[in-house]
Amino acid sequence: MSEKKVVFFPNLDGLRFVAFFSVFLAHSFFTTDPALLGSPLLQGLTFVTSRGILGVNFFFVLSGFLITYLLLVEKESKGTVNVKYFYFRRFLRIWPLYYAIVIFGFLVLPWAYGFVGKQLENSGDLLLYLTFLSNYDKTTGTAILGVLWSIAVEEQFYLIWPLVFFLVKSKNHAYVFYVIIIFSMIYRIVFEHDPDVLFKHTVSCISDMAVGGLGAYWAFSGLAQEKLKNFSKSGIALVYLIGLGLILTRSFWNTAFYGVYASERLIYSLFFLFVVLEQNYAENSLFKMQSFKWISKLGIYTYGLYMVHFISIYFVNLVFDRIGWNKSLFDLIVLETSIAFAGAVLLAIASFYVLENPFLKIKSKFSYIVKN
Repeated sequence: MSEKKVVFFPNLDGLRFVAFFSVFLAHSFFTTDPALLGSPLLQGLTFVTSRGILGVNFFFVLSGFLITYLLLVEKESKGTVNVKYFYFRRFLRIWPLYYAIVIFGFLVLPWAYGFVGKQLENSGDLLLYLTFLSNYDKTTGTAILGVLWSIAVEEQFYLIWPLVFFLVKSKNHAYVFYVIIIFSMIYRIVFEHDPDVLFKHTVSCISDMAVGGLGAYWAFSGLAQEKLKNFSKSGIALVYLIGLGLILTRSFWNTAFYGVYASERLIYSLFFLFVVLEQNYAENSLFKMQSFKWISKLGIYTYGLYMVHFISIYFVNLVFDRIGWNKSLFDLIVLETSIAFAGAVLLAIASFYVLENPFLKIKSKFSYIVKN
């Protein structure tokens, strides 16, 4: 490919890390000790950090925004979308580490348990994991495989999204986003009392990506810049306060009113989209993520961090339990969590340079867009 166009959003790496870290905290502080579980400090901490699971929703919005924006740029410049090259890029970015985690979870971890004379019960459906359909797996699987359901949702999204831009005329793209958002919303209302459907089903989740895609459409058309460029600092602060307030009070309002639980994905995704657009286009931002150098640097490794963090948490918890370093709040909250985070960072960096980077170099040969 002779022509390559650079598209780079300098604040996205930092936002990716924030999304990951919120998920990491949501998965941390696990204990079965009744004394620790009864601690008001731990209860208050987990009340706040459990909301971090919404970092997955944030990831979906970010993916929808970035992938859609790149497809819009490609279609405008080339007149069409190279669907085959799009698939190659996604395969090379996602598959190597994904399948490494699947192999580890289904083969290496059970073998390691057997080697030390223990048995690990793995009830996960291997075929669903191999085919990126694990979000439909009704079994418990193993802890380290738990994060893969969201990768499955994203891969299913990536499968259909370039076809939309290949088949649908540019002037009709916005209608596609609106239809998907409405259909996904109706689906969640119908299955309001089925938590598995609301949380993991692709039709339920895809509105997050469509909201991100709609934001990309607004940005590409210049509407986002027009509306947000001079948005006041106080207005930005108010939106952040409302969004964070809705997140912290989630357990109350999403059960207090019929239909709200089903609509919360849309509410949160709109807030997350505001954050993405505000960070990219507002001139009066309270802060810009790119100014936090270390956070932005770690954001480069976010895919690996997300994929391996449960492995680090799992083994650190196992070791602490074995040596008895899990008897105090300090052990659980500070020591164990810090070591698990450091382990996740080291694993992610190793994964990036040893496993991912060789495939990323190949990926660049199929890239029209070379940044982000």
